[in-house]
Amino acid sequence: MKFNASIDIAIIISLIAVFLFANGQVYLGGYLGTFGIDPVLLNLSIQDKLYIGYLEGFIYLLVLVFVLMGYVILLYTVRSTDLFIKFNNFLDRKLNEHHRKNSHPTIHNSTRYEEIDKDYKNHSFLIIALLVLLLSTLSLLANTEKKAQEEANNDLKQFKFKQVYLKADPKVSELFIVRCGSNYCAVINKEKKVWLEEPKNLSFTPYSENS
Repeated sequence: MKFNASIDIAIIISLIAVFLFANGQVYLGGYLGTFGIDPVLLNLSIQDKLYIGYLEGFIYLLVLVFVLMGYVILLYTVRSTDLFIKFNNFLDRKLNEHHRKNSHPTIHNSTRYEEIDKDYKNHSFLIIALLVLLLSTLSLLANTEKKAQEEANNDLKQFKFKQVYLKADPKVSELFIVRCGSNYCAVINKEKKVWLEEPKNLSFTPYSENS
């Protein structure tokens, strides 16, 4: 099977981008869902979700790169050495006591059947690898959501949020930010009441009598 390098690279980059986006979306859903907030309301940009997905999935991507490198090396080794066919012949000799070397002339189209068998084995290996990759990705997404929920609960318990101030009432000091998006910021007070505020209504600097 022939490969077009530019198309292959484009497909790989697209798949990585889809994974990062999904991972970021799942993380935001798990984290903000703990506060009863739908991430859609904050209208986070695609870049934000890709960045969050990258931060939360970096280790997985690193492992994936090594796995893909190992797969390419293994696939090249198998194809260049006919490893599967040699292994199959070895098993035939060991398991079949009546095995005799074929001394008859080569049957017409027999090499074609061998090529089909070889392609089938290679494609089967690729399908298995893709299934393993799919299952591991789904498992990672589930783990990302669980991790996000644990982080949100831990932040709530320790109240690890950055303090902000309302421009309309800057003397109100017990207001903290959970997460900001393009349209709204999710804020929380000491009573753990959560609501949405437009970013233009918030100040990240404390109130000053001289301002």
